[in-house]
Amino acid sequence: MKNIITLLSLFVLAQQQTLALTCTWIGGNSDWNIASNWDTGTVPTGADDVIINAMGSQVNISTGASGTCNNLTKGGFLSRLVVASGGILKILGNLTYNGGIFSGDVSMAGSSLQLILGISPLTLNNLNITNQQGVLMSGNNMKLSGTLSLQGPIYTNGLLLEVAAISGGSPTAFVVTGDNLGNASSSGGLAITLNSGGAASFPVGPTLSNYAAVKISNTAGPAEKFTVAVINSGISQDAVKNTWNIGESTPGGNTATLTLEWDQGSEGGTFNRAACSIYKVSGSSIVYTGYNPQVSAASSVGAGAWAQTLSGVTSFSEWAVNNNTGVLPITLLYFAVEKTEAQHALISWAIDVYSNPAYFEVEKSRDALSFVPLRKILALDETTYQIEMPLDQWLSYYRLKMVDTEGKTTYSKIQALDGTGFNLGQLQVFPNPFSSTNQPNIVSPAVGLYAFSLLDQSGRNIRTQRVLMEKGQHPFPLSTECLAPGLYLLATTHPNGQRSVLKLVVE
Repeated sequence: MKNIITLLSLFVLAQQQTLALTCTWIGGNSDWNIASNWDTGTVPTGADDVIINAMGSQVNISTGASGTCNNLTKGGFLSRLVVASGGILKILGNLTYNGGIFSGDVSMAGSSLQLILGISPLTLNNLNITNQQGVLMSGNNMKLSGTLSLQGPIYTNGLLLEVAAISGGSPTAFVVTGDNLGNASSSGGLAITLNSGGAASFPVGPTLSNYAAVKISNTAGPAEKFTVAVINSGISQDAVKNTWNIGESTPGGNTATLTLEWDQGSEGGTFNRAACSIYKVSGSSIVYTGYNPQVSAASSVGAGAWAQTLSGVTSFSEWAVNNNTGVLPITLLYFAVEKTEAQHALISWAIDVYSNPAYFEVEKSRDALSFVPLRKILALDETTYQIEMPLDQWLSYYRLKMVDTEGKTTYSKIQALDGTGFNLGQLQVFPNPFSSTNQPNIVSPAVGLYAFSLLDQSGRNIRTQRVLMEKGQHPFPLSTECLAPGLYLLATTHPNGQRSVLKLVVE
């Protein structure tokens, strides 16, 4: 009977020892690993929950030592939990941070999804994620003065995770900028500060099934904090269906090189990785301005994984990888029409290097309204063009029609050029079109008293003036200030009683 009682006692004792405890810090000295500092009289184990709430308490895990617990709740105004360099706090459950000082190295080492909950931002030194089921941030941002080591995923859940450095990172262990339910977020994300000339990989993705890492090289400019978040997008079937939101803490002043990575499952149905580039994005639209697309084949960065690079980036926003199916609009740098000594019209223009023209047409008009084509010029592999044409004996108007490789048409501003002599039988106004802040000139065909009326398109009289003019060129007799852009009519009664109507265009 005595032996039976002894065995029962040992069984009960063993059962008691395996029960999870809630260990509350009561102090005495500051060492985590001294049993009398806990209300249970035992040092917490991986099965025990820990509460540190006492105001002004000091809890230390010293160099070379370790502490372990299940759930940890840290609060208490002016309380301190400090893991010294070379020490480690291993948490197997959830971490709830409700204030006070918490610093040092922490390992999230559970076997099911763990939470980091906070009513205020949490600042640690090094954070090691060994839990392959991941860690979910909730409630507030987190900043690491040291390194984030990834052997499992961490979900920022729309919050900001700022780190000084990062190690690890793979398609199964990375910073998911969405949540654990597959919901992506464009806010928050992963932030790293890069010195001038520095570079870092940002192992990120919108969901756990979509690894979309970014590499940023700060090629010129001061130290800058870059933040990256990724969302799933449906820009088009000829694009990678990710949008990378890349921001900088101080806009401007830096030049960077971006490398965006994606997996094959993220490619649209008609995406061609043999001819693609990184483009800016605005909502669901590609923005074809500001950057040379640098179209090339994507680089293989692993099994079923690809990457594309863009250099010379000076402003940061949302980015996408797209086929070269969209064409940059033609950017006209200048368009000029001049009279040569040989009494020819010299017409010249220049476009930027990123334009994709198919051809140009020079057009001419007598009234700046109805234009006719004069000559078609096929686009060459150059940015400047120049042609000479016969010069008319009267005032003529020229414009440049530009057609890109997708058939889109744009026009230059109109340029006026007088011939070797004006047709003195007509009243002339130049330039026409003109701006309301730039008073045009008028050429009268004969001396005498002229009556001018400026009319709008409906025939309403806006201004009237009678002027005695000599034959030749004069400032326009009516004020053009405050005229809205549009078409106007200049009705004139000549000295001989004849009437004429001239169309005017205000830009």
